Amino acid sequence: MTGQATATVAARVIAAIGRADFPEQLLAVRRELRMARKLEEAGPTLAAAIRRHAELMEQREQTVLSHSRSVLLRRAREWGLSEREAEVATGLAMGQSQSDIAKASGLALNSVITYRRRAYQKLKVADRLELRALCDRLIPLVEP
Repeated sequence: MTGQATATVAARVIAAIGRADFPEQLLAVRRELRMARKLEEAGPTLAAAIRRHAELMEQREQTVLSHSRSVLLRRAREWGLSEREAEVATGLAMGQSQSDIAKASGLALNSVITYRRRAYQKLKVADRLELRALCDRLIPLVEP
């Protein structure tokens, strides 16, 4: 399989990772590759995509219980975060991406990154996992 063909396959499959139509997209790509007798060559790309999709689906299942947004915002403010730092930290704790937070709040991505860094410093956490662990320890969970 040529590098360009592999990149095309990768682009189609990677774009569907985490979406509801991932299985259908994966099957379509596999059928096309099987007909072209190139499935073996794309194997590592497809295997990586399947692993990543499975990780995302497992992550989604594990976060069935979540924190209330209003409770997270209030607690973040009590912990000494500014309004914007609290908004960004709350979004991160709830699983939003930085770009999603930027779009929802009307901020530039670089501003979100700055607020995230400041919030992490104030809360003495290194990353999103530590932020989530802090929230889990100190704030009660609610049903979504």
